[in-house]
Amino acid sequence: MGKTLFDYRDAGYSQSGEEGILLRIMEILGKATGVCCEFGAWDGIHLSNTRRLMENGWRGLMIEADETRFNDLLKTYPEGSAAKSVCALVDDGDNSLANIAARSGTSERLDLVSIDIDGLDFEVFATLDQFPQPPLVVIVEVHTCHKPDDTKPVPREIALQGCGQPLGLFIEQGRKMGYRLVSFVGTNAIFVHRDAGHDSELPTMTGEQVALQNLPVIKANKFAREYLFLVNRGQQQPGYRFDNPLFSWRSLGIGPWRAWLLASGRATP
Repeated sequence: MGKTLFDYRDAGYSQSGEEGILLRIMEILGKATGVCCEFGAWDGIHLSNTRRLMENGWRGLMIEADETRFNDLLKTYPEGSAAKSVCALVDDGDNSLANIAARSGTSERLDLVSIDIDGLDFEVFATLDQFPQPPLVVIVEVHTCHKPDDTKPVPREIALQGCGQPLGLFIEQGRKMGYRLVSFVGTNAIFVHRDAGHDSELPTMTGEQVALQNLPVIKANKFAREYLFLVNRGQQQPGYRFDNPLFSWRSLGIGPWRAWLLASGRATP
């Protein structure tokens, strides 16, 4: 069996190897250079999904809402550099990504958009059809503990606390906008627009398929499996009870005594 996209994980700047997968996708699409957009971009380096692309000669639109972090972003991408740095809070209203891009003078089709705003990621994702030509590839934060094929929306005020919306809802909305899921790693789902083609080289994945692909990586890390066991129970941030069977103590390979110690607060991950 050949390598899957998941096998191309390579954590340089990114948190869980996302950039390796993105580089492989762009290689398949024949995109040696292009235009990318990332928000919240922080300083453009820390946990960045786009930094490697920028180092490879890409151009970018970097957006950060926090003023302190934006000043750090300007040190990485000052005026006149390959990236436009914008201090703005992206939302699903007047400050939609399409509107911010237009105001910044970014008229080209975006080859990649990276969305990470810890809460309303889905609501922003759902605005991408406002672009005359939607971005070709989108990587967006989705909380790992959601049941993979769940399509029941989480109330907005709860989603804002950091749990966001379930992957199944992203898949459903993405399909309406011409996107299909091709990978999931860490806390990020990766979608490719139908205009990109290459369906055989970038096969469509279901929520369950990517969840099962991601699970062994979590199980191999003691802290990750114990922490997510507690998150799934609502005992860690964001304090939302996901009740995903994949994150039960049995599924994660945590012994019953250890699980009891963790759940009772007598032990920590």
